[in-house]
Amino acid sequence: MEDKKTTKRIPLDYRFILCTVIVAALVYMLTSTLLHVNDVRRDVHTISYDSMWYYEDGTPADLNNLKEGDEVIIHKKADAKEINDRTLCFFSKSIHFSIFMDEVRIYDYHPDPPKILGKAYGIFPHSVNLPVLYSDGVIRIVINNIYSDEPGYLREMVLDDGGQFLIGEMQDSAMDFLLCLIVFTFGAVLFVVGLIGRYFEEERYEIISVGTFAMVAALWVASETAIVPLLTGAPIAVHFLDYICLDLLSLPGVIFVSSVTRNKYKKYIIWAFSFMTAAKIIYSIISTLTGGKDYHKLLFLTHIMLAITVVTVIVLVVRGLMNKMLRSGLIVGMLLVLLFSMAMGVVDIVRYVTRTNEYYHASYYKYALFLFILVCGIYEFVRISDMSRRGRYAEIMEEMAYQDGLTGLQNRMAFNREIGKASKQDTDLALIMLDLNYLKNVNDELGHDAGDQYIIKMAELMRKVFCHGEKLFRIGGDEFFVLGQYKDTDPVLEESLKSLDELVAEDHSISGKDMPLSIAYGYTGYKAGEMDIEDQTRIADKNMYEKKAEMKRLNEQFA
Repeated sequence: MEDKKTTKRIPLDYRFILCTVIVAALVYMLTSTLLHVNDVRRDVHTISYDSMWYYEDGTPADLNNLKEGDEVIIHKKADAKEINDRTLCFFSKSIHFSIFMDEVRIYDYHPDPPKILGKAYGIFPHSVNLPVLYSDGVIRIVINNIYSDEPGYLREMVLDDGGQFLIGEMQDSAMDFLLCLIVFTFGAVLFVVGLIGRYFEEERYEIISVGTFAMVAALWVASETAIVPLLTGAPIAVHFLDYICLDLLSLPGVIFVSSVTRNKYKKYIIWAFSFMTAAKIIYSIISTLTGGKDYHKLLFLTHIMLAITVVTVIVLVVRGLMNKMLRSGLIVGMLLVLLFSMAMGVVDIVRYVTRTNEYYHASYYKYALFLFILVCGIYEFVRISDMSRRGRYAEIMEEMAYQDGLTGLQNRMAFNREIGKASKQDTDLALIMLDLNYLKNVNDELGHDAGDQYIIKMAELMRKVFCHGEKLFRIGGDEFFVLGQYKDTDPVLEESLKSLDELVAEDHSISGKDMPLSIAYGYTGYKAGEMDIEDQTRIADKNMYEKKAEMKRLNEQFA
């Protein structure tokens, strides 16, 4: 007869439906909000102000490409009617500057951060409150290029009357920042899960490395958005974070790929990239502190390191394919996204070198990077789920291996394990050996089912009286053992044995037959560091048999 394939159906109850509705509503509202962030148009409130600027010699100034040199001065005639009640807004890069209105300084940007952070601050927005003029005046900007051989710029200069310039910049960065926050949280979860799963052997390196890669990538992209420097008010410190994260990207990526491809030289590859990453960061810090080239000028070394990473990843993937070390699902997903990421990375590096990629939000590499993280994350979550399922299966198998099937107490194998552990602990213990009397008689007269009930009743009584953290075992057919986490002189032990005697005396039936329970027990103590626990276990067994013999003599005497 042909077997019918069955599928497991997940029941839907009101709790699942309510939670699903709430999540769907949140996603809808969040998506709607992000899609309408630019409903308030900035150009309604702003006036372009980047033309008619001149150098001191009267030549026109191109704000997008200022002159080289240590100091550059530009000026412009200010129309009182045009600038009153407005703010001057623009982006700056690689310059420090002061703004004067009719020789009165109204704004100064000369940050003095710790030397270790370097000089560059990326692209930073400014909003300058202009004074009220009663007649036309002159705006003068004294510019100090951070790098004398590399001119900075002032870009998108406008007059704003509604505060929309900075608001609009925050809106433009909101999606990227939210994406970074999600990816960072995603990476942190993977990292923590990897640490918790330290018993998952090699898989923990994959999970931890991809989680680390996600967090580093998220911080790198977030540091390039306008939101982080604006919120912190420390663009140089944020840009320092940008450089360090970019240097760190290679290492967790290589750890992940080398672990996935199971390359036999992965140890040497990881150590080589660790040394390369540490050397690059240390050299950059020392060079910056000693007044040599700072992080910005050493960015070409980072590009070289990323190029080496790309080549290494390609080699690892190709070797993994040749050695059939990659699973088919991983091959398709990772290769396609990885190739797309590398292509976008090469394009962005070329655009940066040729100075055509001045704005980070024009970069496509970040989206390719996030896509790569998403694919890797999905893969890791699948692996985590699989490991969790296998871990639960292992727990069930271990439970079956160490549990007595009839009573639910721990079995002889568990007893041997616990005795071994106890011998290595610095804790005094009470060792109690128990034995059922007349089990053979019950089996012979009432049958083995009644005998099983006899044993189960014993286990029930043990659970009732030994309820102070003791470990209970059935170590043979009619033999039981209790391991108490206290001394044999503790009143708890005396009270428990007294309660056991009382409950045994009250019980007179097994399966409806008149067959009272009869239990013999013996106990002793174990002093950690002074005794051998196996010897003490034999003493408890001996005491139990002495008790058993005494009970037999008393029964014969009153028979």
